[in-house]
Amino acid sequence: MRVEIVGRRTLLLRNPFPTSSVVLRRDLPFHSDEDFRNSQDCLLWSQIVLSGYRCAKVDQVLVLWTEREAGDDTGLSDDFAAVQRARGRLRRKLLREGLLSRTEYAVSSTVGMATRTRRNLVLRLRRRGPCRPHA
Repeated sequence: MRVEIVGRRTLLLRNPFPTSSVVLRRDLPFHSDEDFRNSQDCLLWSQIVLSGYRCAKVDQVLVLWTEREAGDDTGLSDDFAAVQRARGRLRRKLLREGLLSRTEYAVSSTVGMATRTRRNLVLRLRRRGPCRPHA
C-alpha cells in the first residue's frame, strides 16, 4: 500500500482528497462550516493541512460508487460556478485566519483562475462539436 503525505503545496494546487472516503480523527479542532456549502469539505481539509496536521492519502480502495446518469446533475459540486465562487471565499477566509500567506493566496487564486479558464474552454469546444476539415 502506497501512502502520500499531503502538504501545503499540493493543497494549494488541487484538492487531493476524495470526500466520500476521508477518515478523520475525532479530536481534531475543526468542523464543517455550513457557510461554505459548495466547498465545506475543501475548507475543512485546508484548515487541517494548513494548521500543520499531517495528512496522508492512502492508495487503497475505501469506497465504491457508480456514475450518475447523464443529465442527473443534482450534487452540490455540479454547480461549477458556485464551487469556484466558494473556493474564492475559502481562500480569503484562510488568508484572514493566517493559514495562507499572501504569496500562497496569489498562487492558489491563479490556479483557480486557470482551472476556470480551462474548463470554460473545454466546454466551448465540446459545444462546437468535432472539427471538420474545410472542403
